[in-house]
Amino acid sequence: MAGWGGSPVGACRVLLAHPCRLGPDNLMGRAWSAVPTARRMAALARAAKSAGYRLALLSNSFGMDPFNPYEQAGIWGLFEVHIISEQVRTAKPDPAIYELTLERLGLPAQACVFVDDHPRNLPPAEALGITTVLATDEAATVAELEALLGVSAARSVSREHHARGCGCGGRDRFPT
Repeated sequence: MAGWGGSPVGACRVLLAHPCRLGPDNLMGRAWSAVPTARRMAALARAAKSAGYRLALLSNSFGMDPFNPYEQAGIWGLFEVHIISEQVRTAKPDPAIYELTLERLGLPAQACVFVDDHPRNLPPAEALGITTVLATDEAATVAELEALLGVSAARSVSREHHARGCGCGGRDRFPT
């Protein structure tokens, strides 16, 4: 590591401080801006909300200042409850974070579905009586949630697409 300060930490300091390299301003915002939104999952959330479901965002997040990745994705406003691990000082899979989410939603566990892409986060929710769904790929997860909730992401995607003035004249069709 000679030339990099003698340690990996020194290397990071030099790399980030070098003006020809990656600057520190809004690093997370720049990184997250390149991550595509799971459009069908977002459409399903919109459809569920329109059908009267109450939605909560429960995230083991690194924070939201200066950048909120959920606003960037256009989904922050879909959720009436936001539980961000950094803000509540606990994280999944601690049962306390699921209990806090239920409390803020004002719903019993048996009335809720929890979706997560990490298998280790599901058992604590299940132990409370929450139905769980392991998010694998977007299509499979959306299909499972559509069956559980009785709502369609495809209709929501189609309405959103046409509402944006797509110009397709209704020719574009979306899979169900």
